[in-house]
Amino acid sequence: MKFIHTALLVLFILALTACNLTLAEDLTPPPGYASPTPEPTLGPSYPLAPPDPLRGATIYTEKCAPCHGATGMGDGPQGLQLPVPVPALGLPEVARLAVPSDWYAVVTRGRMEKMMPPFASLTDQQRWDVIAYTLTLSLPPDQVEAGRLLFEANCSACPPSLFQDQARMTFLSQRALMQWLQDGGDGLPALGNDLTESELWSMAAYLRTLSFAPPLSAQTTAPATPPGLLAETLVESAPEAATNLTPTGTVSGTVVNGSGTALPSGLKIVLHGFDQDASGRVTEEVTLEAFLKEDGTFAFDNVPMPLNRVFIAVVEYGGVEHTSALAYAQEAQSGLTLPITLYETTTDTSALSVDRWHIFLNFETPGLVQVIELLVISNPENRVVTSAAPEEPVLSFNLPEGASNLQFENGQLGDGRYIRTANGFGDRAPIRPGMGAFQTVFAYDLPYARSLELSRFTSLPVVSAMVMAPEGIKVQGDLLQRGETRQFQDTNVTIYNTQPLPAGAMLTFTVSGKPRTGTMVNPADQQTLLLTLTVLGLVLIFAGLYLFWRERSRPAPEAQPEPLDTDSLMDAIIALDDLYKAEKLGEESYQTRRAELKSLLKERLQNK
Repeated sequence: MKFIHTALLVLFILALTACNLTLAEDLTPPPGYASPTPEPTLGPSYPLAPPDPLRGATIYTEKCAPCHGATGMGDGPQGLQLPVPVPALGLPEVARLAVPSDWYAVVTRGRMEKMMPPFASLTDQQRWDVIAYTLTLSLPPDQVEAGRLLFEANCSACPPSLFQDQARMTFLSQRALMQWLQDGGDGLPALGNDLTESELWSMAAYLRTLSFAPPLSAQTTAPATPPGLLAETLVESAPEAATNLTPTGTVSGTVVNGSGTALPSGLKIVLHGFDQDASGRVTEEVTLEAFLKEDGTFAFDNVPMPLNRVFIAVVEYGGVEHTSALAYAQEAQSGLTLPITLYETTTDTSALSVDRWHIFLNFETPGLVQVIELLVISNPENRVVTSAAPEEPVLSFNLPEGASNLQFENGQLGDGRYIRTANGFGDRAPIRPGMGAFQTVFAYDLPYARSLELSRFTSLPVVSAMVMAPEGIKVQGDLLQRGETRQFQDTNVTIYNTQPLPAGAMLTFTVSGKPRTGTMVNPADQQTLLLTLTVLGLVLIFAGLYLFWRERSRPAPEAQPEPLDTDSLMDAIIALDDLYKAEKLGEESYQTRRAELKSLLKERLQNK
């Protein structure tokens, strides 16, 4: 599972806010377009006040949950439409490595090379709040409570103020806290010989919460307040304690058949509502059912709608779940609208195509080569592609003879999605309509002794394929052309490209040589590099156009900027083409921007 968890960790930065980028406004770059202005400066490297996960939950719900999901499992409805897997921020394996100060720097400055814009609209404290909430996604309340009891039993003389020191805690990951507890020092006894690893993680989880603002329930001096009443101390302006009447409202919506056929009758709509508890953990509080009316509408009346409760509506049709976008209750709001688009199903895969097929060769383990494959698949039709029978796959993938240690970015064989086939494996996940609407990432090992012939079959037409190998490895094949060599984290990687491949094509190439010692990656960073490279093509495509997204509201810098180079301009043109094909850019805007970019590109080429 190492591959899976590290994949999520790497793609955290790539996908954290990708779903917030839109072309809803006019994006025409001004004449003499200027390169990016200096990045925003960082505020204090630690919060001036304890970060509040509850306030951060509101920010997370608005800016992050549509992609990452309410519980941070990477299952947000908008994230499912992205061409890259959305990382599961709620996984302990991700959060335990996170250093809050590092996350703050990324949230503040962004990471242009990884499609991450800065959150300039948030104050410093709001950035710390949302970081705190994100950390709580991997801290279950029962684990925190177990950690508290262990701390009181084993470290009663330890001053809690050590862990309320923002200047200290901001630079400590959960792993560092656990190591501190294990080894002791600086006021802590060494507990490594007395507690299990699981108990040490529980204590570290509790210590992390000590650096957060206490929940409101811990701030009130009236713990015996009956349920349904607010303590006067919580609302100083209230002349007397008042009944905490939860506001109610109507959640309604319309179901549309995106396939153009009549809506079926008797569809059941399920409404889910989620809250954040005192520790910042998201829990489901509402589950209601209603049936679709003849006019295609549905409504849930008298739904409890406390501030910031998150709602999503789900309908199952043809064995596929279709969801609305997330919406959250706001103050003095009497209702929410959650439209849903569903689609008919088909078993015909002939319209599917592979937009990008990336193959990376990893030589970290002596005597083996790990082959990592990423496929981004488009469905241009208005129907969801499903399997002919529940036990059959939607798509099948062959594996080379001798392949072992099959791993997946999300799941495992026998988990319901992936099944073993005679020549490899099958994927049972439905493929929804949309460009790049489906992706799969898998890896396997092959024996390697200085050389290897690898043949990869594609049952679908492929628009673009590339093989990536570290320096020192030679890749040769009739369909491959050697491209550029790039450096990533001190590792030189050579990219080999293909022309478009028809369905039924066999991509065969030989691999020989040995990675140069100077190009090998530190084992701790190896998998991070590999997954970064698998989305290399996506980063290149979006990087050029994102310059315009980021700069559309900023004034031009005073200094004369460096002009865009030819590669950046070509990337921007490709990005425009992709967005136009995906119907995310109007005809007039597309033609205008493309002409401007082509003119700039022609000028750069003539001046070379």
